[in-house]
Amino acid sequence: MEVLEGDALYDRIFRRYARDQRGWSFTVSPSATHGFFDALVANGQEGWQLKFDTIYKPSPIVIGASIESVKPARRTPVGGLSFGFRELQPSWVEQLRAEEVTIPRQLAALLASMKPVVPQEGRMYAQGPFVLSGRDQSPRSASRSTLDDRLSSEMLRRVRNRYPGYG
Repeated sequence: MEVLEGDALYDRIFRRYARDQRGWSFTVSPSATHGFFDALVANGQEGWQLKFDTIYKPSPIVIGASIESVKPARRTPVGGLSFGFRELQPSWVEQLRAEEVTIPRQLAALLASMKPVVPQEGRMYAQGPFVLSGRDQSPRSASRSTLDDRLSSEMLRRVRNRYPGYG
């Protein structure tokens, strides 16, 4: 099982997303150990178990591995809206800025009616939803627990290398 990090991991997941944008979910929860964050990114056919050093900064350390042998169960998307990229029209963005409102109901309804797409350079997109949970709610097999231990150890090593004063 290959552990990937950062851009290589993002690229691998994005290529899978680009093949089929339907049915994706992205769930983040605090890790049981070391104060990191766990995430499960899945589309019902395959998934990735991720570990973030933090979710509170724009460029966290991220590592993860494919969990293709464990088929994540299809879940009902949050509010009927699966994870993905949805193209925004410039006029909508300008209207949002003018109203200084986070997400008006009309925009939420509009996004829910749109199919996810593969983003293209030079256009604007809404990305999400990300589900933030108090704990990991996906079923854990022995292999997923072993992978979690491996990712935790690897993340701890990387954080200590980047921040020598850490734990």
